[in-house]
Amino acid sequence: MDVNPTYREFALLYDSGDRAVFGSQALCSIQVQSCDRLRPRLRGFGFGRAMRGVSVAFELGPHCGVFCKATLAVFVLALAVRPSDVRGQVWLQMYPIETVTLNSQQILSGEKNGKQTVLAGELRIPAGAGRLPAAILVHGSDGLTPAIERWAQELNQIGVAAFLLDCFSGRGITSTVGDQSQLHNLNMIVDAYRALEILTKHPRLDPNRIAIMGFSKGAFAAVYTSIERFRKLYGPANGSHFAAHIGLYTPCNVTYRDDDRTTGAPIRLFHGIADDWVAIAP
Repeated sequence: MDVNPTYREFALLYDSGDRAVFGSQALCSIQVQSCDRLRPRLRGFGFGRAMRGVSVAFELGPHCGVFCKATLAVFVLALAVRPSDVRGQVWLQMYPIETVTLNSQQILSGEKNGKQTVLAGELRIPAGAGRLPAAILVHGSDGLTPAIERWAQELNQIGVAAFLLDCFSGRGITSTVGDQSQLHNLNMIVDAYRALEILTKHPRLDPNRIAIMGFSKGAFAAVYTSIERFRKLYGPANGSHFAAHIGLYTPCNVTYRDDDRTTGAPIRLFHGIADDWVAIAP
């Protein structure tokens, strides 16, 4: 199986018989080892007692010129989750995402020099000819859960590629439910734009049809990436922006300067009036 080193990817191909083919030609080295710390969390995802936690240490090829080492929760998902109800073939490609960790004041003042961080993302490309539309999925305070997995499957079934962005594991975060200060919502905007920059260069994706869809904490990033101020500060250098913004139970109780000046892309919010965790009202 061919893997383009330019994209620094792992690739997994599931066929109709649910056999997985793994390619890692883009990597200099790869090591997989047991990780007891991850097991309780994986069981919490509902994958069962047969799951084995793994962590991955990887070194990018000579074309990249940097060394990255991270725990990839999304890689665990790629090895563990069998998308049996996805019709046809689905390519799974793993990406390291180089980003920064900043506090809210740094982001609002436009600073870009924060703690260097490497996150992980998993791109699922359904069968289809030509360049496909895509959606970046941004998880909530519980991290990547089976709900995100289901949304990826649904998108793939209608011919849309799905990119599962993991904003937590590379930062050593498991959950922010009990302590949201571990990662400010604004920082996930920066992460989302770094993911967008990668996807706009992918030969199988239409760079003008990449949407963002987020859930709760992740919905903040999905909606507020529509603000032109943040796009100019942290968006891709080529000027790309998201084609659409979809937020499910979005925290909308904060007002920012110039937040009424958007990129012009459509925004759709889904919320429930009975939601007493993320209230629909300010």
